[in-house]
Amino acid sequence: MKNPFENLKTVEDQMDYFSEQFEEQSTDGIRRNYKDGSDFQSNPFLQKYPYAIRIILYYDDLEISNALGSKDTIHRLGCFYISVQNLPPEESSLLSSIFLLALTYAEDLKKPGVLEKVLLPFISDLNRLKSENGVEIDLPGGEKFILRACLVCVCADALDAHALLGLLSPSANMFCRLCLVSKKDIMEDSTSVGLLRTAQLHQKHVEEVEKHQALPSKRKLGQGKKIAFQNLE
Repeated sequence: MKNPFENLKTVEDQMDYFSEQFEEQSTDGIRRNYKDGSDFQSNPFLQKYPYAIRIILYYDDLEISNALGSKDTIHRLGCFYISVQNLPPEESSLLSSIFLLALTYAEDLKKPGVLEKVLLPFISDLNRLKSENGVEIDLPGGEKFILRACLVCVCADALDAHALLGLLSPSANMFCRLCLVSKKDIMEDSTSVGLLRTAQLHQKHVEEVEKHQALPSKRKLGQGKKIAFQNLE
């Protein structure tokens, strides 16, 4: 069998090969991978560095004792995992391609500032990898390579997603993390859609809540505190 890497002398050549094999952009309008979506095409960093590592962050709670018991929250752990989206589908679907980032006591994450402290090393590393300089690594043969990466997706269930975004719980009046629809609107029309939450609107709400800490202000916006990724560039 012919070695497919025989003529790929540099890292850039190898990355071109993998991109063509596994992430070639569709030309027929059918979305087959992340590069076919608007998130990739509108991301200035990924347009400038299309080979940057794309990281997915997962978060969920894990009960390590009796998950069906009445005291199931006592030993619950908060689990953070990451995976690399650039891998071929047959590789990214393997458990060995999902990496443990952090384990925390779930009840501690409810305390002010704890979630930010847990994620701080991860966010600091991401900011370095997403910077203009990136992180230089030495490859076999003395070749230098600038490693770059960015966070493209955060996966969590409804309750945990609200916690990561600093939103009030899904039982709040402004319960939706995607838009500003209220419970009253949904009761009147189950297809109602409110003003979409954008990054700019989210930042505005965070600033307003920090300025006016009264509960009515939080309920009005559905925003409880600043986002855990506030320092992510």
